[in-house]
Amino acid sequence: MPNLSSPLVWSVNLAAAFCVGLRKTGVGDLGIVSVSLFADFFAIA
Repeated sequence: MPNLSSPLVWSVNLAAAFCVGLRKTGVGDLGIVSVSLFADFFAIA
């Protein structure tokens, strides 16, 4: 189970969510960035 109170986990998740939101507006290449950030979350946790 990931330690969800860690500031590092929160910052990685917020950055990935921000990239997903920008990707939905039409900014093209942020899909792979969000995937890599979410993969880092699972590596950290």
